[in-house]
Amino acid sequence: MKENIFEIIANAAEPLALVTIVNAKGSTPRHTGTRMLVKKDGSIVGTIGGGEAEVMAIERSQQVIKERVSTQLELGMKNRDLLASGMVCGGQVNLWIEYVSDPVPYALIAERIKRGKASLLLIDLKEEQGVVNVVDTEGDLLFGNDRAYDRETARTAAQTGEAVLSKADGLFHDPVTPPDKLLILGGGHVGLALARLAGELDFEITVGDFREFVANPERYPENVSTLHAPFEDIIKEYIFTPLTYVIVAGPSHKSDFECVRDVLPQPHKYVGCLGSRRKIRMLLDYLEKEGLEEEEFEILYAPIGIDIGSETPAEIACSILAELIAVRRNAANLSRISLKLERGTRI
Repeated sequence: MKENIFEIIANAAEPLALVTIVNAKGSTPRHTGTRMLVKKDGSIVGTIGGGEAEVMAIERSQQVIKERVSTQLELGMKNRDLLASGMVCGGQVNLWIEYVSDPVPYALIAERIKRGKASLLLIDLKEEQGVVNVVDTEGDLLFGNDRAYDRETARTAAQTGEAVLSKADGLFHDPVTPPDKLLILGGGHVGLALARLAGELDFEITVGDFREFVANPERYPENVSTLHAPFEDIIKEYIFTPLTYVIVAGPSHKSDFECVRDVLPQPHKYVGCLGSRRKIRMLLDYLEKEGLEEEEFEILYAPIGIDIGSETPAEIACSILAELIAVRRNAANLSRISLKLERGTRI
């Protein structure tokens, strides 16, 4: 998993500036709520989209660090200026550049992330010192002053993860959710390729397998955790959340069927099973015999991945990760098992 901005702030021994997109209009490379941390030397963690706009934001951030005063910055280009500016998307972004004077609220956020808890940063855009409050998913104040805020708006933003700019009271509701978790059940050729490629997509990655050589941590990048145990035990011990993505890619039909059966009742964002259409037909029959109702396994993604004509493990992994991104971004062209496979047709 990539560096956690909030943990960096909590442990920083140098002044920092935190850049947040508080409003984005038109076509922009990054969405509202995107963050970038800027250090005194101009080095960054994260990105707001690159190009000349990011360069300008970094320069202003260095000025904020020097002057110790937070500020807003509006960046937007007319069509004739796009090529020269580097803002090829042509939209407009409003940035809040905060001089980080108090690491305590960010340390609190970092700790809650570790425990899998979502939070909300309430940022007062009218305050040059960048007053920040921390609110939980129920709208209760965990840190900060007693500044009035709309509890329902705060609760909704925290629970949905959707950032909200309230111009009337000058508050930006900036939700912070724990990272998406990716559990790969089966570390064979495709599972290994998935673990390697998913590292750039901000997943907290875990590979579980009962085969010792497959679950060997040395096979995987440093940001991948491994679990060596029977699949049944892995599923029992693993902490599932509503942001968990599960890929079932074990060495046999039997183990995959049992994994799908055991995973579906767990909290999750996505469950997908690797295999041919014939295998998925068999899986559906198995789930019915196990007593699952159709609505319980209609949420399964299978056959897994977006059809790009993939053949090699790396290509298959790319097709699967493309589907995970589509789910994460709520793409409109997704279809689950009931649409991917005509269940009344024997294959």
